[in-house]
Amino acid sequence: MRTNDEIRRLNLLVAISRIGSAARLADLASTSPAYLSQIKNRVADSKSGTPKAMGDELARRIESAIHLPLGWMDSSHHMDWVNAGLIENATLGGGEVAPKTELAPANSVEPATALSIEDAVRLLPDAIGVEARENDDPALTHIPKVKLRLSAGISGFETEPERFDGTTTTVPTSWIERHGYNRKHLIATLVKGESMETTLYDGDLVIINLADTRLVDGGLYAINYGGEPVIKRMTRDAGQWWLTSDHRDQQRYYRRICSGAECIIVGRVVKRESERL
Repeated sequence: MRTNDEIRRLNLLVAISRIGSAARLADLASTSPAYLSQIKNRVADSKSGTPKAMGDELARRIESAIHLPLGWMDSSHHMDWVNAGLIENATLGGGEVAPKTELAPANSVEPATALSIEDAVRLLPDAIGVEARENDDPALTHIPKVKLRLSAGISGFETEPERFDGTTTTVPTSWIERHGYNRKHLIATLVKGESMETTLYDGDLVIINLADTRLVDGGLYAINYGGEPVIKRMTRDAGQWWLTSDHRDQQRYYRRICSGAECIIVGRVVKRESERL
């Protein structure tokens, strides 16, 4: 049996063939073309050494972007795979289809059938089932997903909807109340680039509190830096504030001083959503 990662990779190849290119699919799903190519080509993660895999959030975004039903990326589509030349249409006795030569990892283990929520909770006592909620559920607050449009030297900014998996992301209303945030001052935006690895990765979604612009040493902030929206860690050194990256390559992602009208604080990053496990 194929693992879910293998199924998603085959379905990714089908989706790319339908759209025409990985770059086009990445644009529609609001993710990095390089990241899709890494999944497609089974590029090994630099830390774990295992091939990069697709997270649940990206799978749902791809389904939404090319108008596929929910869960399509997680299901076997044998004839689609055959038509795309990904597997052979050889049939064994009993009607079982033989795949192309693809061996599962020696240490992979798959249950014969999926566990029920009740059984899973017995095995994992702290587990909580995922529930679908209505849009008007008061327990959830919708926060707009936007792109920031900035001008150099100007503290004001405009936003435009981010083409993601919808126009909003949801957070528990209790989380907003617990931290004392005003929902009118919260926006969500995608992280671009690699400069904040290993804290934030390209494609992560962060929530920004526009009402909090007071600098705290070590805090993460969205910043208008010369008209460019960036997310950086602010650090205090030698009486100056610096925009600092978390990436280990500090020669490439060197710190920059924050001063004057070229460095304007938009708001503080207060939450992250990531598909990276």
